[in-house]
Amino acid sequence: MKKLSLIIIALPLLFSCSKNEGCNDPKAFNYSTEVDYDDGSCTYSKLVFYADSTQYPGTPIDHIEILINGNSIGAFVGASYGVLNCTASGAKTSSYDLSSSIQVEWTAAVHLTNGSDFNNTGTISSDLTQQCMLINVLQ
Repeated sequence: MKKLSLIIIALPLLFSCSKNEGCNDPKAFNYSTEVDYDDGSCTYSKLVFYADSTQYPGTPIDHIEILINGNSIGAFVGASYGVLNCTASGAKTSSYDLSSSIQVEWTAAVHLTNGSDFNNTGTISSDLTQQCMLINVLQ
């Protein structure tokens, strides 16, 4: 009888020690306040940089390099037409997950075929209501 009493008392204690796993990073898109243990499942808002033209203004674009907070994240060639989404990737876009910052400064270093260059810049903040933010670097 004593053993049964101990088991009945011990069972609730065993289950009360379990921890909720998930994402506990408040910068993440899937953040939960009910999570005790971060299991690495956090997803972050994604920035997708693209150009809607292969010329600016009337001069062909050689390539566009994207910098986040002064650090290059990649370059692309060409223009993206039509509908873009968070899965857009490849030679005509560059993307960045906002996992390390809530706000970033971006620069699009546009290199033209005639040898001239110019920069477009902006600042963007993470929007936890949007999983994907599209940025046309030529506007």
